[in-house]
Amino acid sequence: HGRAEVRSTALWTLERLATRNNRSAIDAVCMRLEHSESDTRLAAIRGLHRVATKSNDYALDQISVRLEHQSPLTRVAALEALAQMSRKGDVHSFQRVAERVGDEELAVRKVAARKLGQVGARGDEFAIRSVGNLLDHSDKEVRAAAVNALPDVAEKGDWEAIDQISRRLGSSKPGIRKSATRGLLQVTEPGDRRALEACTRHLESARDLEVRQDAARALRQLGSPGDDKVMIPLARSWANLQIK
Repeated sequence: HGRAEVRSTALWTLERLATRNNRSAIDAVCMRLEHSESDTRLAAIRGLHRVATKSNDYALDQISVRLEHQSPLTRVAALEALAQMSRKGDVHSFQRVAERVGDEELAVRKVAARKLGQVGARGDEFAIRSVGNLLDHSDKEVRAAAVNALPDVAEKGDWEAIDQISRRLGSSKPGIRKSATRGLLQVTEPGDRRALEACTRHLESARDLEVRQDAARALRQLGSPGDDKVMIPLARSWANLQIK
């Protein structure tokens, strides 16, 4: 129907009258994910849980079909719906979302990176590596979304997360180094020994002055005030003219 209020009322009525997990009802709501009007797509996303139980295979399959839709708006809506309807740690849903990080549209890539944290299991090494690898992404927005997703897949102090992120402190690209520092702040407590050791390694061994400077900044941000693990490496590097 051409009027948004009529479409909204019809969808509301369908959601409340349909038997849960009825395939016809699921099809009808999923079709609304393809609508050109944002209000209709949003109503469909919100209404899916009324016609299908969480992790219902048929609903997830019908949503996933829309991940390949020609419209990026529909692909974004499908990502939102898939994350909402999947149980955290669902491997198939995680893989489907991860594939969209390579989408041709930035808006889709950014949402996919953010939703990886919502779908991935906390503490799962594959999820941590997948999100951590996005810190290398060429898009600033995708890197930022990955940083925000890290706490959803990694506990504070998680060794795998710290290892994955700290490698990026030595990147030749300033944007990646900054994302790595922000990522470490997300998954460590102040003064975390492994994070400080990683910063110190880059501070003392990197040939590039800018890499050393960023490592010094990261060390200051990650350390506790007055901590010898921060002050001594910084003083030594400054005395040796390794940093300014």
